[in-house]
Amino acid sequence: MVGFYVTGELRDTVICRVDKDDSYLFCFGYVVHHTSNQYAAGDWFSTSLIETIEKIDDKYKITTLNSTYLVDGVDFIDIPSTAITNIRMGTPPLKALDLFGRR
Repeated sequence: MVGFYVTGELRDTVICRVDKDDSYLFCFGYVVHHTSNQYAAGDWFSTSLIETIEKIDDKYKITTLNSTYLVDGVDFIDIPSTAITNIRMGTPPLKALDLFGRR
């Protein structure tokens, strides 16, 4: 049982580190469930900037300014700032790297 409020749970997540800056992180993944009716299971989802990442049992708790998400893993990927807009529109980060080049 979770002892804190969870905004949603995401799967197949990747933590995007923008321009190799550890203070500029956000999560991209697919919705398992979300408290907002705006998101259905399977929808792509991109969080706002991550404040903390914490391991809790077999999950990770990702906290942003106003939300808390549970994810299965925290794989990091470095992306250029030129790819952010496309990722936030739903382009998976690895595809965005193919489009905008790897640094």
